[in-house]
Amino acid sequence: MWALWPTILFWILILVSVALSIMGIVRRRPAWLVVATVVAAPFGLYLATFTWLGWLGLIFPLLFAGASIAIYFHRTAVAWFLLAPFFGVIGWLLTAVMSQ
Repeated sequence: MWALWPTILFWILILVSVALSIMGIVRRRPAWLVVATVVAAPFGLYLATFTWLGWLGLIFPLLFAGASIAIYFHRTAVAWFLLAPFFGVIGWLLTAVMSQ
């Protein structure tokens, strides 16, 4: 039972970071993307440590920071483009976990 809690917390943090990033882009609030950066940082560390992505997992917090800067300068398309790899890796990880 206790071994399940980190997994539940991990997926909750992923969902919160996705929700915050989408709301930050749609409502044009860079502060929400900064909070999403902090929430997504453990996910980036996990990817850098335990997957084949290696150091590329550490780039995800930087992509969130870049998206918040893009929102600050009213470039929503750039913000979506910067967060697309994060959403893609989340989809890949979700399908990998669900197919086990």
